[in-house]
Formats: sequence, structure tokens, C-alpha cells
Amino acid sequence: MTSHAAGTTRFRPAFKVIVTPGAIETRTGENGDYTVLPDAHVAKLGRADRKHTLLAFDGVRQTLEGRLKPGQPIELTLRSTARGALKIVGMPTAQAA
Repeated sequence: MTSHAAGTTRFRPAFKVIVTPGAIETRTGENGDYTVLPDAHVAKLGRADRKHTLLAFDGVRQTLEGRLKPGQPIELTLRSTARGALKIVGMPTAQAA
């Protein structure tokens, strides 16, 4: 286990995956609306497929609006959070255009 000095942030790399949403929900938090993909199927090359709950906030949420459809795979870029959740940080550059 790695320890970090108080006030420092551990680097968490982003990674590309194929996500197949089961459901797409919009929730409201203290900082506004955010998108939740509960039990989304996540496939990453070289790893076993898994189900995760994914979160999208702010501008990323707006970018994904209309592109996410239940049961339809989409390539996304994710990053794990300090609490172990998976946050959607965007789409691969070629797809975002």
C-alpha cells in the first residue's frame, strides 16, 4: 500500500474502454445535474469484462447528451476516482468531432 503526504493528489491515469449502458439516469446533486450509468458493461482490451456504475459531470455530460443509448456500445475515456468510482472524462478525440 502506498502512503501519500496530506494534501497531495495521487495521479490516476485515464483509459479507453467500450461501454454498453444498460440504463441512463439523470440525477441532481448539490452542484447540478449529472449522468449515472448503473451497471454499465465495461470492456477493456486484455481484461475481463465487468459491470460498473459510471458517472458523468458538467461539460462531459453535455458532450455525451444524445450519444448514449441503452444497449449500444460506445468508446469512452474513464478515470477512477479516489473513492473507487469510475468517472467518464470524455470520448476519444476522433469520436468527439
